[in-house]
Amino acid sequence: MYMTFESARAAKIRLKTEGISKVGRFQLGKVATLSNFEGEPPGTGNFACQWVTVIRNKCVQQQKLGGTRMADEQECRFDFLLDLPRDRAFSLCVDRLDAWWVSPFRNPGEGQVEPGIEPCVGGSCFEIDGNGRQRIWGTVLSIEPPIYVRLAWQVSQEGEEIADPLTASRVMVNFREAGEKTRLEIVHNEFLRHGEKGEQYLVQMQQADGWPRIISNLKTAAANVSWR
Repeated sequence: MYMTFESARAAKIRLKTEGISKVGRFQLGKVATLSNFEGEPPGTGNFACQWVTVIRNKCVQQQKLGGTRMADEQECRFDFLLDLPRDRAFSLCVDRLDAWWVSPFRNPGEGQVEPGIEPCVGGSCFEIDGNGRQRIWGTVLSIEPPIYVRLAWQVSQEGEEIADPLTASRVMVNFREAGEKTRLEIVHNEFLRHGEKGEQYLVQMQQADGWPRIISNLKTAAANVSWR
């Protein structure tokens, strides 16, 4: 079952007749313009079709509570400085995960974890536990050293591996020069891809054990890592 732009418009009209708010119809419009990881035309695939039902149910639930918030707070955004020049800040984040990584999985496995990122489009973001088991936590969608890297975040709210990058949220990390330091801008968005728990997951990643812990580790690593 696929959704074209025409069927997306028809679905928006149907939602309007059902009394769904403009916010919900706006979200469906966003879904209709999403392109999938395999390069299919925008608005196609089961992902878009499933969200007709998800958006309707979500909006109806919120309207019963007195309003809808789906257009608000759809991303985690963090902005901070690393005491490193831009090329080293980029290398720390992409090449030296061993200096700051914390496993996002519920059961990280035994022994020391070896994390890594294959720095090319389509490259795997992975970790290998002490028993040699490899798990994928992301896929590189685009990368331009030392300017930015964009990933699919393939870890569920429950800390489990997500096999399909289409059903994973997105993480964009920009590296901007700030004198002798580097300003990192992290945007984690498109939580809708995680399904009906997407909004809860967004809130979870804003908590102390989410991005704030990763950022704290990065700052500590920037101050202590040795460069050959």
